[in-house]
Formats: sequence, C-alpha cells, structure tokens
Amino acid sequence: DKTDCDGKCDGSCDKECGKAADYKEKLTDDFDAKELDESIWKVWTTDWHAETYKNKDNPNDTIYYLKRHEKNNVLCNGLLNQLVTVGERGMENGVPTQVIYGAKIETSGSFWYRYGYVECSAKIASGDSMGAGFWLHGDCNYIGNHYCEWDISEFYGSPRFHRASPIAWKVVQDENGNRKNKSGWYLALKDGEVAAQKHCFHLEDKESFADAFHTYGLEWDEDYYRFTLDGDVILEVKYTDVTKEVAEKYGYTQEEMIYSYRQGTSDSYGKTLRFHG
Repeated sequence: DKTDCDGKCDGSCDKECGKAADYKEKLTDDFDAKELDESIWKVWTTDWHAETYKNKDNPNDTIYYLKRHEKNNVLCNGLLNQLVTVGERGMENGVPTQVIYGAKIETSGSFWYRYGYVECSAKIASGDSMGAGFWLHGDCNYIGNHYCEWDISEFYGSPRFHRASPIAWKVVQDENGNRKNKSGWYLALKDGEVAAQKHCFHLEDKESFADAFHTYGLEWDEDYYRFTLDGDVILEVKYTDVTKEVAEKYGYTQEEMIYSYRQGTSDSYGKTLRFHG
C-alpha cells in the first residue's frame, strides 16, 4: 500500500492520500488458521446470484449454473483450498440444467486501497473447463460509476493458460437509475488492441500452472501498472499509452480513460481483493 489510510481510502484521510510513498505492508494472510478470518474476508454463499453458461451452438444442450458455496473454502496445512462440487440437476422447458458450486472470497467492506503492490502464491486446479482467478475490484455497493477491474491472473479452459488482463469496465446509470454498460472490455494500449486473449502468458510445452505454486502480482501506481509472474514483469502499461484515438473509440475523453485507471470506484473508494475457484 502507498497510502497512510490504514488500507482504507474512505475519504477521511488527509490530502496526501493516494500519493506515492514507500510501500507499507497492510494485509497478509497465510491461511494458517482453522477458519477464514472474517474480519478480512467476505465469503460468497449459495444465496449469491448464479452465472449462466449455455451452448450457443446447441440450445438443447445442458445449461450450467455456477454458484458459490461457503463450505468450498477449506483451510488445511497453511493453504486455502477452493473446491468445485457438483450440485442439483433439473429441467427447464425441456432442457437439462446442472448447478456447479465453486468458491469465492473478497475483502469488500474490510480492506481496500489505492496504489501499491499485491500478490498471491497459488497452484491452479488441473483439468479442462476449470476456472480460477485472483483480481482487484472497485469497492462499490451502490449503482453508479464502477472503475477498473484488474485480472491479475485468470484461468479458463486450461491450467497452461494465464491471462494478464489490464482491462477497465465502466458501468453507468440510465435515465431510470438502472445499471448498464457504457462500454465493453478494453485494453489501454497504444495500438488500440482489444483482444485480452492476445495478452496471455503461456508456459513451455508440457508444463502447467497446476504442477507447482507460482506467485502472481500487480503493481499499481499513479502512472503505470505492472503484472508480474514469480517476480518477473510480464506486462507493463503506462497511462500515457492511452491515446486520444483509443479513448474516443470507446466513448471517453483521454482524461476520463486515464482517470479510471487511477481510481478505485470513485474518489472515496479503492480496490478490494478477490479470489475465486
């Protein structure tokens, strides 16, 4: 963390909040207890909404609903194990359905920050179609502007696939106060590249991120962000790389685009940590 706000940029700190300074350790969890520390982590339960996955080419294929189960976060021998379990089967309009339970925890409401360095050491689940991620999100529990999700590591389909996704997602309200997207996902690069999949890091042939622990990190500064893997920088982008043409392509001014990378959710909120498996 680069602030003097005890990890909470809640607008109550002095004018130096968010200014560059020496890094100070604000939050560490080695997961060496018997239960998750509820003063840090908010655990997603079965009551949270489900994500729906359908076969676009075959409407009669099984519809999968991904939910989270609090019991799928298991602490053992200094490790957080996030499990995936098979849930209920059903039918909807003649189409089979299947519920899958994963696990998800976050620091929303307990810890958020602006500018600093975060990392985690993880071994990814093996097998195709498995998903896991470590990312930052704006701490925002109300409808409104929602700046910048940072996908520090994200795996879908194969544990050999690591995506560093320097993407921002802005959500705005319509005239009735309903939440809607103003733009899709984009990358702030000089050439206007929008395909996140082209910014992936792959291991050598026959290696897998499921074979061993790796350390995934992100340094977030006033002027740049850097994605790291085992201490090596694998992607760096400076905010000045956001050209006027790229910004206008997505309906923003250059100043608005750069501002979104420097903020959490608004001037009063920063980023929270999230893990899902």
